[in-house]
Amino acid sequence: MKIGQKLKMVRLSLGMNRKEFVKGVIDNSYLASVENGESDIRVTSLINILQKIIYPFRIFLKILILNIRDRKIVCVRMNNFLKH
Repeated sequence: MKIGQKLKMVRLSLGMNRKEFVKGVIDNSYLASVENGESDIRVTSLINILQKIIYPFRIFLKILILNIRDRKIVCVRMNNFLKH
């Protein structure tokens, strides 16, 4: 499952529309392109969305099926983000 698909699943499970889900973080039309697999989302934007809806990033990653290479990339980016 891709990150955009998972974001959509989380959003729908919370009963939120795109505008509510990303308010103050990214544009809702950009979220639509992420959910549809047309665009990638920055790690910082993903974290900000998850923090906004109080959804722990670690749980999101555990549920999201990533291959080992992708998981390493996300972990490195996450560590770099947290250091700054």
